[in-house]
Amino acid sequence: PAAYAAAIRSILDGEVDELARDRNSICYRVGLAAADGAPVVAVVKVPREGPQRTNPDASFAGEAAILARLPEAGIDRATRLLARVGVAGGHFLFTTELPGSHPDPRRHPLDRPRLAAILDGLYVLERQGLMHYDLKAANILVAAERAAFIDFEFSRFGDCGPDPAPAPPAWCEDFNVS
Repeated sequence: PAAYAAAIRSILDGEVDELARDRNSICYRVGLAAADGAPVVAVVKVPREGPQRTNPDASFAGEAAILARLPEAGIDRATRLLARVGVAGGHFLFTTELPGSHPDPRRHPLDRPRLAAILDGLYVLERQGLMHYDLKAANILVAAERAAFIDFEFSRFGDCGPDPAPAPPAWCEDFNVS
């Protein structure tokens, strides 16, 4: 739709400030108009090219597929997929913005309720068989006594229990624990 095109144009024209940056992408906060005309805030993830990349998928196909499955899996403490848009050989991943701050020992320390919220959220991921594979403070948001998770580019669903089928060596090497 036109709202996505306008947001992409404003990012490409340098009119939008960066929200965050990591090895694989740069994120921007943009305003969109919902179908009813109400304003919606979205986060747009744009691939970052260069030798620092740790994920070869610059199209966000894998992350979009995971995000699309989260609602049916009952995982509500996560960003939601709005759209994955391909333009001129590049891709833009539009997701919902979540409230909260990243845990930080000085600015946003974890007290007992916030830590419990993170652990409760991780428990839901674990119960639904979702491995995040990139848990760190930058991918956790805590607001009051509720935690949410972002950046699902390395995530995948699967059973980490005993399985007769062969799995890659790194499968279940790390778990959804902080």
